[in-house]
This record gives sequence, C-alpha cells and structure tokens, in this order.
Amino acid sequence: MSKIDAALATQVSEVVRFPQTARVIQDQGQQAQVTRLQEAGEDGDAPISREDLQMVTKQLKQVIATTTGKELAFDIDDDSKSSYVIVRDQKTGEVITQLPSKEVLALKVRLHDLLGALFNKRA
Repeated sequence: MSKIDAALATQVSEVVRFPQTARVIQDQGQQAQVTRLQEAGEDGDAPISREDLQMVTKQLKQVIATTTGKELAFDIDDDSKSSYVIVRDQKTGEVITQLPSKEVLALKVRLHDLLGALFNKRA
C-alpha cells in the first residue's frame, strides 16, 4: 500500500482547518507512536506497515471529527491506483470535497494511457 502523499495531506489540512491537531494528538498520548512512525520513514522511502497506516488514519479521523465536525474517508481509486480523501460534513453526510478530485484522477489515467501509446509507437 502506498504512503499518503504529503501534498494530499496538506490539501486536506487546508480544507478541514484544524489548527490544534498536533496538540490534540499529543494530549491523547499519541505522540510516541507518531514519532516512531516518523523515525521509521526518515529516508522518505521506508514503507509504513498496514497496521501503522490504519492506526494513523483512525487517529486523524477522530481528531478531525472532534475539532471540525467533518468526516474523512480514505480510499484508493481502482483505475489510477492513487489514494484520495473524501471530506464530508458529519451532520448531513454531504460531500464537501474530494482530494484529488475525480477529474484529476481520470486525467492521470488518461495521461498514463497517452504516454503508453506514445512510447509504444516509438519502440
């Protein structure tokens, strides 16, 4: 399973606006686990275990729900094999945004197909 892209995490944080997230995680006694994950991935290429990823996403969902009233759903697009996040209003269930958008995911697939066709013609 691929790691969540840093740009995607930044976009999520801009949408949900949770300024005290780091303090909330620390207050819940979670900082040691987060530090351990950071140390394991210091080189940027170290894989994160499925269990660690699930633990972090569960904590992130709880913090976001508590501080903003928004709900996060993480998933992987079948066509592009890219991860994405859906942000919903917790009360209404209305989708606020998807990052990256469906259009961007479709564009990624299309560009991959076009590049494949281009290089297959040259070969």
